[in-house]
Amino acid sequence: EDKKEIQTVNINRAKKDVYNQNMVVKDNLINNQYLSPFTALNFSFQTPIKSINLSKIKLFEDSIPLVKFKLSKDSVDFLRYKFDFPWEEDKRYNLRFETGAFVGFLGLESKPFDRKIMLAKKDNYGSLEVKITTEEPANYVLDLLNAQKLVIRSFYFSKDTTITVANFEEGKYFIRVVYDKNKNGIWDSGNLKRGIQAEHIWYNPKESSIRGNWERKEAIIIPKEERD
Repeated sequence: EDKKEIQTVNINRAKKDVYNQNMVVKDNLINNQYLSPFTALNFSFQTPIKSINLSKIKLFEDSIPLVKFKLSKDSVDFLRYKFDFPWEEDKRYNLRFETGAFVGFLGLESKPFDRKIMLAKKDNYGSLEVKITTEEPANYVLDLLNAQKLVIRSFYFSKDTTITVANFEEGKYFIRVVYDKNKNGIWDSGNLKRGIQAEHIWYNPKESSIRGNWERKEAIIIPKEERD
């Protein structure tokens, strides 16, 4: 069997080098438009921000410019910023970041960024309370999955407990539980070379839908982990 030679190239950055890298800006809007009435508008970046030019950040209600907003760095996640403004229901806003509104430490500037924003209605949000009984003491991670089976919230526990998910958008949700043997708070896929098997997962067979303006209560029993 032919063997391919793998070449390793070390690249050192010179002071005059220019990188064509775009600054990625992510937000927590729902469907790129709706803001939960229970959370602040957040923006996240893939690189630390060196400076912010507030004159290049424009907020409008219809076509009327608004100035009473505040932008502040998150106290825990230094790559995230909170945009504070007294949003009102049934009003349409347009937020615009002009070129260079954010500048990274390597001189990387943000590109133009526009978002149409509406405050979601509180009646579209509900709560889920889950009473959990375990058949044996162990370390568990309960993941709440959305309809696309993406993890949106995780909870960690080792004995019987009750978990409350408050002010969540109505929709279909599912529960899975990881038997967290190494206590790292996530599911581990194992390591074949080291003979470490993937951590077991238990799926609640019932759908845990959340309805708007409603508090759902349910109980689950987590069975003993199946031994290989």
